[in-house]
Amino acid sequence: MSQSFDIDYVLYLAIFLFAIALFASFKRLWSLAWKSTIGRMTRLVIRPTTENGSGKTKYQVELQYEFEVDGKIETGSSYRIGETTHLVNTEAEAKRFVAEYAPDSRVVVYYNPLLHTDNALKRNVSLSKVSWALIVLSALSFYGYYLLWQRDNSPEAVKTYRATINYSIEVASRKRERVYQIDQSWRTLQTIPRELEKFPNLEVLNLSHNSISEIPKGFKFPESLLRLNLSQNKFTRIPPSLATHPNLYQLDLSNNQIETDSGAILPTSLRILDLSNNKLKTLSEYLVRNPHLETLYVRNNQIEFLPDRLYYDSYYDKEPPALKVLDLRGNPISPKEHKRILSQMPQVLVVMDELPEEPEPVQPQQKVHSKPKRRIIPKRWGL
Repeated sequence: MSQSFDIDYVLYLAIFLFAIALFASFKRLWSLAWKSTIGRMTRLVIRPTTENGSGKTKYQVELQYEFEVDGKIETGSSYRIGETTHLVNTEAEAKRFVAEYAPDSRVVVYYNPLLHTDNALKRNVSLSKVSWALIVLSALSFYGYYLLWQRDNSPEAVKTYRATINYSIEVASRKRERVYQIDQSWRTLQTIPRELEKFPNLEVLNLSHNSISEIPKGFKFPESLLRLNLSQNKFTRIPPSLATHPNLYQLDLSNNQIETDSGAILPTSLRILDLSNNKLKTLSEYLVRNPHLETLYVRNNQIEFLPDRLYYDSYYDKEPPALKVLDLRGNPISPKEHKRILSQMPQVLVVMDELPEEPEPVQPQQKVHSKPKRRIIPKRWGL
C-alpha cells in the first residue's frame, strides 16, 4: 500500500504501448475494410540486390498498375499494404512473380474507399515486427501491474498501511485515487492528519468524536470534498480556512463549543450548516441573510433573539438571502421574538418550539336575580 511510486503508472504504460502497437499497424488492419476492383499491370521490373553483411542475393520488385474508380483512372505501385518495396528471396520466386504479374495482365487491386491513391495488390493483415514488440512489452507491463496490485492489496500490506496513517475507509477499493469516503471518527485525534491531503477524489470525510480544536495552519482539504463532519470536537469558532474551499456543500459543527459566529466566512458553495448543541447566544446577519446558505440548524443553543433586520431590502442587500430552512428548536426565544421572526421571515421554513398556551381570561360571573319563593303554609284540619 505504501509504495514508493504509484503503480497506476505501470498500467498507463501498458495501455500506452498497446495503443502505439495498434496505431503502428492501423493501416494494415484498416485494409480489411478496403474495396477491390480489377486493374491492369502496366510495368514490372525485378532487380537482384545483395544484402549488406550476409552477402545473400534477393530480388527487388518494381511494379506499376492502373485501375478505374468512379470513372477516373488511378495508378499504384505497392504489392502489399504497408510496404514501400517488395523483395523475393529466390530466383524461382522471382520467375513465378513475373509469370503472375506480367504487363497487360489482369490483377485484383485493393483500394481505400476514402482515399483512392492508397492502394495495393495484396492485403497485409499481419502485424509488423514493431507492433509485435510493443504488444509483448505491453503484456509484460500488464503482468507487472497485476503483481504490484496483488502485493499492495495483500492483508498484511493493508494492515501496515492503516496502522501507519491511522486510517480507515468505507469503500471496497484501497487505492487513494478511488477513495471517496473516509471515516476517522472516535480516533482521539488532537489534529487533522496531513495524509488526508493526498486523496484527490475524497468527497465525504467524518472526523466526529475527536478532540480537534482547529484546522492546522496550511492544511487544505481535497478540492473534491463535498461533506465534512466535525461534530463532537472542541472547535470554538467556525474554521476560517474553509472559506476558500471550492466545492464544500455540507458542514457539520454540532456539539462543539462555538459561542459566536462573528467573523465567520463561509465558502460560497456551502448549502447546509449545522451548529446545533453549541453555546450561541445570537446569530449574525451574515448567517441569516447569507446569499448562498439554504439550510441552517442551530438547535439547543442559548439564542434569545435574532438580528434586528431579517427581511430582504434591495436597497441595502446586493443579493437576496438564500435561506429556506431555519431550525431554532431548544432555544429560549421569548413569545414576542417568536412572533417577530415568523412575521419577518415568511419565505423561510422556521422551526421553533411551540409557545405555551395562554390561559383564557376568567369571565366575571353575573348575579341572577331570582324571585323569592312563596312560603306555603300547609292547611291544618278544621281550618
